[in-house]
Amino acid sequence: MRYEHQDPDSVLSARSASPRLIPPRALLLDIGNVVIRWSQSRLLGNLAAATGRMPEDVERAFLGSPLDGLFHKGRYSAAEFLSLLNAAFGTSVPADAFAAAWNDVFDPYPEAEALVRELAPQIPLVAVTNTNALHYEHLRRAFPILGAFRAVVASHEVGSRKPEPGIFRAALDAAGCRPAEALFVDDLEGNVAGAADVGIPGIVFRGVPGLREDLAARGVPVAA
Repeated sequence: MRYEHQDPDSVLSARSASPRLIPPRALLLDIGNVVIRWSQSRLLGNLAAATGRMPEDVERAFLGSPLDGLFHKGRYSAAEFLSLLNAAFGTSVPADAFAAAWNDVFDPYPEAEALVRELAPQIPLVAVTNTNALHYEHLRRAFPILGAFRAVVASHEVGSRKPEPGIFRAALDAAGCRPAEALFVDDLEGNVAGAADVGIPGIVFRGVPGLREDLAARGVPVAA
């Protein structure tokens, strides 16, 4: 048997070396409460005021039925949705009043917008959002930050909503990468779990400072 001398410092260096960190090739970001603030309670209050019903009645009849989900999958036009909503409440809310109540639920998120603008020149950004035709048109008009994304994958356009696999596959197509090469960020754990089911690693969003730390830990160059 032949023994060769090894320098102890070389051995220690080899043992302490960590695998090379490979950053994601694309970031898939939720919009609501990740890039732009939105409030479900405000939506319920607005609809209650428009229909003359109590917020809890609106929640039970609206969110407790398939109506909202189908609208977010593009199964109904805005006019069809309004007709069904009026039928559910026995009301006749005019289209313009309904649109105003429906869309007045968003606010800017300056810290998140700053992060998106910082990231956009460095890594492809794809927005992945559960939305509908009315909200999407309003967001495009009122929030220019969406122009920083390479693509926006909207549930009502692809016929699938988070956490279903279809919307994540559409997002990967838009990003041009494989599941393991992407990183998904959403404020809802169930949606992050849905992404994981198709092989996309994810981060549950808990605020911009925490997201900056999480991205830096994964090799994405961001300011502290």
